[in-house]
Amino acid sequence: MFTNGQKLLKLKGENIGTMNAQFYKHTGLKSRNLILVVVALVAVAVTSISAAPGDLDLTFNGTGKVATNLLDFYDTAQAVGIQADGKIVVAGSASAETDVYERVGLARYMPDGTLDPTFGTGGLVMSEFASVRDLAIQADGKIVVVGRSGPEDISSDFYVSRYNADGTLDAGFGINGIVTTDFSGAFDGASGVALQADGKIVVVGTTHILGEPTDFGIARYLSNGALDASFGVGGKVAIDFAGQSDIGHDVAIQPDGRIVVVGRGNISNFGIARCEANGSPDLTFGAGGKVTTDFNGTVDEAFGVAIQIDGKIVAGGAVGQLGGDSDFGVIRYLQNGDPDPTFGVGGKVTTDFLTYNDRINDIALQPDGKIVAAGLVTTWVDQSNGDLDFGIAR
Repeated sequence: MFTNGQKLLKLKGENIGTMNAQFYKHTGLKSRNLILVVVALVAVAVTSISAAPGDLDLTFNGTGKVATNLLDFYDTAQAVGIQADGKIVVAGSASAETDVYERVGLARYMPDGTLDPTFGTGGLVMSEFASVRDLAIQADGKIVVVGRSGPEDISSDFYVSRYNADGTLDAGFGINGIVTTDFSGAFDGASGVALQADGKIVVVGTTHILGEPTDFGIARYLSNGALDASFGVGGKVAIDFAGQSDIGHDVAIQPDGRIVVVGRGNISNFGIARCEANGSPDLTFGAGGKVTTDFNGTVDEAFGVAIQIDGKIVAGGAVGQLGGDSDFGVIRYLQNGDPDPTFGVGGKVTTDFLTYNDRINDIALQPDGKIVAAGLVTTWVDQSNGDLDFGIAR
């Protein structure tokens, strides 16, 4: 999530790094060095006589694209935000071939696509071991990064760090700029972040108690990194959909302070929950503050959410058959949680790109109300030969 409505498309989703790693395992490649790929698209303004909406912006690095290497093995971008001065901040995970776990990696680019020499070392920051999933930029220019503090196969916690505008960790946040939060004593991980108008930080993800199904997890922090005692129980809320496995991915904050969280609910459906500003369920939304949506008996998961000016909620993700291919899936909800009958068919739209897995990783809204969805599209020739691409639909 991004501040001041500046939410851009980001490669986010709990398992995108894992998916890419599996792809490289299948293809037999030993390394993947292109990291933090930024693509500048001309969506509204036309920058030259020959450019058309949707063309790559050639004023950005001459090609509209930048690929930046942080370490020598596996790097992946997960989130992007735009500062008030037009600089572009990208956060992701990077690892050297000798690393047993990935590190936090950040890059900041000038509007023309060159690395910003005033940020970190030559525009790059390498930080501690953690898996990054999202970022947000505060009004004062500080950068909040969230993710998971350790590998999924050991005990892990919500990870939150904050960086000063020059790329150094903010000593006034948590312990030397870092906060970790344990929900269950087992596997917890953050996937999304949003900033409240009062400076509080809302982080969403997944919490897992050993032997129990997973749940949505929400934590709210004060501006100094301390858990907000006025939210939920000790600053934390866990949300269960009917005792089934649930995974939280993204969060948005309504103008009235209510918090909207999306992910996977009841094992195989879009799951969406709305909380009051104090973390209690919003009983005016769905059943007890929760809604699950099935796309025609398929396996569905929401990865991105955005809130329209009229209060309607747009969620996007992947819809598809178990063991089969998946498509872009978008649904729009009314303010009470019902599907919006004026959108698509019964509130839902599906979009197929290619022959295998397509997935929305995030949703953004243009000022004119058009909806932009971005994620990945996949084509498999056979089990050892495939291709992953950016996918964007409006």
